[in-house]
Amino acid sequence: MGRLRYATAMPAAAAIDDLFGHVPQTNAPQRDIEDEPDQASRHDSSEAHYLVPTPYPSGGRHTADSIREQVMKIMAVVREADSQPFADDELHNHNVWMPYYCEWLKNGEGDALLAEYRARMEAFAAPGL
Repeated sequence: MGRLRYATAMPAAAAIDDLFGHVPQTNAPQRDIEDEPDQASRHDSSEAHYLVPTPYPSGGRHTADSIREQVMKIMAVVREADSQPFADDELHNHNVWMPYYCEWLKNGEGDALLAEYRARMEAFAAPGL
Protein backbone atom coordinates (compact mmCIF):
# COMPACT_ATOMS: atom_id res chain seq x y z
CA MET A 1 0.00 0.00 0.00
CA GLY A 2 2.88 2.39 0.79
CA ARG A 3 4.39 1.77 -2.61
CA LEU A 4 1.13 2.57 -4.33
CA ARG A 5 0.85 5.92 -2.55
CA TYR A 6 4.44 6.74 -3.49
CA ALA A 7 3.85 5.73 -7.08
CA THR A 8 0.71 7.89 -7.40
CA ALA A 9 2.45 10.88 -5.78
CA MET A 10 5.43 10.61 -8.09
CA PRO A 11 3.86 12.25 -11.18
CA ALA A 12 2.95 15.36 -9.15
CA ALA A 13 6.48 15.54 -7.76
CA ALA A 14 7.92 15.19 -11.25
CA ALA A 15 6.17 18.42 -12.30
CA ILE A 16 8.05 20.39 -9.66
CA ASP A 17 11.23 21.76 -11.21
CA ASP A 18 13.02 22.97 -8.09
CA LEU A 19 13.32 22.23 -4.38
CA PHE A 20 11.13 25.16 -3.37
CA GLY A 21 8.00 23.85 -5.04
CA HIS A 22 7.90 26.13 -8.06
CA VAL A 23 5.65 24.62 -10.67
CA PRO A 24 5.95 26.32 -14.05
CA GLN A 25 2.66 27.75 -15.29
CA THR A 26 1.63 26.62 -18.73
CA ASN A 27 0.02 29.96 -19.68
CA ALA A 28 2.76 32.18 -18.26
CA PRO A 29 4.75 34.11 -20.87
CA GLN A 30 8.34 33.02 -21.13
CA ARG A 31 10.91 35.82 -20.91
CA ASP A 32 14.48 35.50 -21.96
CA ILE A 33 17.30 37.57 -20.55
CA GLU A 34 17.65 39.14 -23.99
CA ASP A 35 14.12 40.58 -23.57
CA GLU A 36 15.26 42.64 -20.59
CA PRO A 37 16.63 46.09 -21.39
CA ASP A 38 20.15 46.66 -20.23
CA GLN A 39 20.89 49.08 -17.38
CA ALA A 40 21.98 51.86 -19.72
CA SER A 41 18.75 51.87 -21.70
CA ARG A 42 16.51 51.85 -18.61
CA HIS A 43 17.86 55.07 -17.16
CA ASP A 44 18.99 58.33 -18.52
CA SER A 45 22.69 58.81 -17.77
CA SER A 46 21.82 61.80 -15.56
CA GLU A 47 19.74 59.51 -13.34
CA ALA A 48 22.33 56.77 -12.96
CA HIS A 49 23.43 58.09 -9.56
CA TYR A 50 19.93 58.10 -8.06
CA LEU A 51 19.90 56.44 -4.64
CA VAL A 52 23.14 54.62 -5.24
CA PRO A 53 25.30 54.40 -2.14
CA THR A 54 28.92 55.41 -2.25
CA PRO A 55 30.93 53.07 -4.48
CA TYR A 56 33.40 50.85 -2.72
CA PRO A 57 37.00 52.04 -2.62
CA SER A 58 39.74 50.03 -4.29
CA GLY A 59 40.28 47.98 -1.11
CA GLY A 60 36.72 46.67 -1.27
CA ARG A 61 35.61 48.02 2.13
CA HIS A 62 34.83 51.48 3.36
CA THR A 63 36.90 53.06 6.06
CA ALA A 64 36.44 56.31 7.93
CA ASP A 65 38.90 57.87 5.47
CA SER A 66 36.99 56.73 2.37
CA ILE A 67 33.72 58.02 3.85
CA ARG A 68 35.39 61.29 4.88
CA GLU A 69 36.55 61.72 1.29
CA GLN A 70 32.97 61.31 0.01
CA VAL A 71 31.56 63.71 2.61
CA MET A 72 34.20 66.30 1.83
CA LYS A 73 33.39 66.08 -1.91
CA ILE A 74 29.74 66.76 -1.18
CA MET A 75 30.59 69.55 1.27
CA ALA A 76 32.94 71.21 -1.24
CA VAL A 77 30.07 71.47 -3.72
CA VAL A 78 27.71 72.77 -1.03
CA ARG A 79 30.20 75.34 0.29
CA GLU A 80 30.91 76.76 -3.17
CA ALA A 81 27.25 77.07 -4.17
CA ASP A 82 25.13 80.20 -3.88
CA SER A 83 21.92 78.29 -4.56
CA GLN A 84 20.83 74.66 -4.47
CA PRO A 85 23.62 72.81 -6.33
CA PHE A 86 21.88 69.44 -6.66
CA ALA A 87 19.07 68.13 -8.83
CA ASP A 88 16.07 66.82 -6.89
CA ASP A 89 17.07 63.17 -7.11
CA GLU A 90 20.67 63.89 -6.17
CA LEU A 91 19.51 66.07 -3.26
CA HIS A 92 17.29 63.25 -2.04
CA ASN A 93 20.20 60.84 -2.31
CA HIS A 94 22.48 63.10 -0.25
CA ASN A 95 19.77 63.81 2.33
CA VAL A 96 19.26 60.08 2.84
CA TRP A 97 22.91 59.02 2.94
CA MET A 98 24.63 61.97 4.64
CA PRO A 99 23.59 61.03 8.21
CA TYR A 100 24.94 57.51 7.67
CA TYR A 101 28.18 58.82 6.21
CA CYS A 102 28.64 61.17 9.14
CA GLU A 103 28.18 58.34 11.66
CA TRP A 104 31.55 57.02 10.49
CA LEU A 105 33.32 60.22 11.47
CA LYS A 106 34.14 60.33 15.18
CA ASN A 107 35.11 62.96 17.74
CA GLY A 108 32.38 65.36 16.67
CA GLU A 109 33.65 65.69 13.10
CA GLY A 110 30.63 63.91 11.61
CA ASP A 111 28.18 65.83 13.80
CA ALA A 112 29.70 69.16 12.79
CA LEU A 113 29.69 68.32 9.07
CA LEU A 114 26.11 67.05 9.21
CA ALA A 115 24.96 70.19 11.05
CA GLU A 116 26.69 72.38 8.45
CA TYR A 117 25.16 70.37 5.60
CA ARG A 118 21.65 70.61 7.05
CA ALA A 119 22.01 74.35 7.76
CA ARG A 120 23.10 75.03 4.18
CA MET A 121 20.29 72.88 2.75
CA GLU A 122 17.77 74.83 4.85
CA ALA A 123 19.28 78.12 3.64
CA PHE A 124 18.99 76.95 0.02
CA ALA A 125 15.37 75.94 0.59
CA ALA A 126 14.41 79.35 2.01
CA PRO A 127 16.69 81.90 0.30
CA GLY A 128 14.49 84.89 1.23
CA LEU A 129 14.87 84.39 4.98
